[in-house]
Amino acid sequence: MNNSILRQFDPSQAQIILGTMSGTSLDGLDLALCEIRGRAAQTQIKLLKHTTLPYADEFRKEIQKVYAKELVPLEVLCRLHQKIAQVHAQGILDTLGQWSINLANLTCIASHGQTIFHAPPSLYPGQEAATLQIGDADFIAMKTGIPVLSDFRQKQIAAGGEGAPLALYADALLFAEPSRSRVMLNLGGISNFTYLPAGYLPGEILATDTGPANRLSDLCVQQNIPGLFFDEAGIRASRGKVMGKWLQAMLEHPFFAQGLPKTTGPETFNEHFLKASQEKAGLLDLSLEDQLATLNQLTAQSIADAIFQLHPRQEALEIYVSGGGWHNLDLMKKIREIVKPYPVYGFDVLGIPSDAKEAVLMALLAHETLLQSRFQPNKSPGKFPGVCMGKISLPY
Repeated sequence: MNNSILRQFDPSQAQIILGTMSGTSLDGLDLALCEIRGRAAQTQIKLLKHTTLPYADEFRKEIQKVYAKELVPLEVLCRLHQKIAQVHAQGILDTLGQWSINLANLTCIASHGQTIFHAPPSLYPGQEAATLQIGDADFIAMKTGIPVLSDFRQKQIAAGGEGAPLALYADALLFAEPSRSRVMLNLGGISNFTYLPAGYLPGEILATDTGPANRLSDLCVQQNIPGLFFDEAGIRASRGKVMGKWLQAMLEHPFFAQGLPKTTGPETFNEHFLKASQEKAGLLDLSLEDQLATLNQLTAQSIADAIFQLHPRQEALEIYVSGGGWHNLDLMKKIREIVKPYPVYGFDVLGIPSDAKEAVLMALLAHETLLQSRFQPNKSPGKFPGVCMGKISLPY
C-alpha cells in the first residue's frame, strides 16, 4: 500500500487520514476521513466523510467486563486486545468500501483504540500517571493494508503529562481566535473542555476534565431498563426533578475541589460513586427520571464551575459543544441556563459535526506526528508537553 508514511512530508501537500475514536460511552466507533495540509498553526483540515458504527450489544458487554476494572482475567484482556482491533478493522474496510475510497490514497489510519483504564495521579496519590488503550494497531494495519498510528496518550504521559484530555492540541491549532475567547466543550462519557482565551495566549490555553457527562446517566438507564443503553434526547431526564441533597453530596467528592487542569474517568465516576453519594444524601429510592435529571444538573454545574474559575463572568465567551451529550436536550438546557449569558453552539457551526470531532482530533495528531511537529499549545510542559504522539504500525 501507500509507503508515504516513511518519507519526509511536504506540509503543503494534502494527506488523506482516517481518524477513528471509541470513547468512554462505548456506543460505537467514530470514523472521520480528513484531508489535512500545513503544520502547527498553519494547519488546514477538511472533513470529507464521517460516520459512527454502533457496537453490537454483545461486543459492548465484552468491553464492559474489563472496562475500568481493577482486576480482570489476563486471558480475557489479551484476546479482547485482538478482537477490538479485528472489529475496528472490518468496520473501517466496510465503510471505506461504502464510501468508494481507494485504499492506496490513504496516508494512514489514526486509531485511538478503546480506553479500558485511566489512572491520573489525583486518583492514585504517589503513583505516576498511567493509561491503557487496547485494540492492537498491528492487526488493523495487517487487515487493512494501511499504516496505523496508535497509542497517542502514552507519549504524552511519558513526557510528563496525564494522557488526557488531548483535545487541547487540535482545539488550539484549529479554533483559537485573536479576538474571541472560546470554550470547546466535549460531552462524552466524561466532560472536558479546552479554554482558548482571546489573543491566543499560550500560557493561558488549557484543557481539563470537569467530571461525568453521559457516563453516570447511561449507567442508571442500563441498570433500570434492560436492553436500553442511554436516555435518548434526555426525554426521561426532562420528566424528573433535581434532587438537591443528592446533587450536593456528589459535588462534595474531592475531584470537584481539585484545581485546574485535572483529569478523571470511570474509575472514579461509576456504580460505587452513585451508591455512595445516594447513601450520603439518604436518598436510595429515587425514580429513574429524578436520577437522570440530577445527574444532568451535576454535569452542568461542574462544567460551569470550571469555566468560571478560568474566565471572568463579565467578559465575552463563546461555548461550542461536541460529543453525544449534545443530543441530550435536557442536559443542554441545563448547561445553557447555568452558563448565562454565554452563548452555547453546536460544534457543527465550525464546520465539524459534533459526533466527528474526536475522530478528527486523532487524524490531526497523526498528521502532526508524521510531520515530526511537536506543537505545544500551552507553555506548561509538565501538563501539556510538545511531543509527537502515536506509535507507527506498518502493514508489512
